[in-house]
Amino acid sequence: MSDQPERWDLVGAAIARRLDQLKVTAAEIERQHGISWDTLRRYRSGAPVVRKDKQRHLLEALRWTDDSIERLLDGEPPTTWEEDLDKAQEAFDRAAFEVVESGGSEEVRHYRWLWDQVNERRARLGRDPHAGHPAALPHVAIRGLLREELVKRLPETVKPSALEEQVTLLAGELRSLAQSVQLLLEEELPRLRGDVEALLAAREA
Repeated sequence: MSDQPERWDLVGAAIARRLDQLKVTAAEIERQHGISWDTLRRYRSGAPVVRKDKQRHLLEALRWTDDSIERLLDGEPPTTWEEDLDKAQEAFDRAAFEVVESGGSEEVRHYRWLWDQVNERRARLGRDPHAGHPAALPHVAIRGLLREELVKRLPETVKPSALEEQVTLLAGELRSLAQSVQLLLEEELPRLRGDVEALLAAREA
């Protein structure tokens, strides 16, 4: 934590700008976060916010991430909750693509972890949970179902790593089967339909 007054002056200026952006009243801040207007005015003037509990309340009032004061003291801009959500959402979207492309155990675990991260940030902003990506959800659901069934059938002594190997193997087989079915629907069925139509036309002639 910096003890340079000019650094805290920068923090105070950033606090003032953020309060103007949020357009919240002193009464709202005191009621929701327990920070009096006199205390907030001192922070705006560059008074150091040293105590961690005071920092936490201030950051919540400003809707800044936990590291934002440190960032300001280091000469970097603070991170708003909205920016933090956008960053998590971008990573979540990339993870969805990776799940669809590979469907591997690590990719699915990473996707589920990012899903939790996104929903924590959405809840903080009062938004509804993310429903997940339609293209990725079947892969996540299949692995979950396979794991549940294998846990029922395999001995309790089976190591988690061995369980994951079995899940990955079966998920790969299901993926190949699904691709074969998709190929059948896209290529073989139209050809068969044409053959049937030609046969019926020949019988009617």
